[in-house]
Amino acid sequence: GGWDACRDPEPKVPAANSVVPSLLHQLGLFADTSAVIQANGLLQVGAASALAVGVLPRLSSVMVIG
Repeated sequence: GGWDACRDPEPKVPAANSVVPSLLHQLGLFADTSAVIQANGLLQVGAASALAVGVLPRLSSVMVIG
């Protein structure tokens, strides 16, 4: 889940390496794959928290899925 990705992204890096570098290149961004995994995990944690308290529930639920 999101919290696990924030704490320890390294187990997820090999699977993400097939997608993340090319996506970042297309977007013109430069970042480490593990940093992208951590950012995604943090986004999911924040969205889950917002969903729990009822802030923007539709947007929050889409972000939790992502």
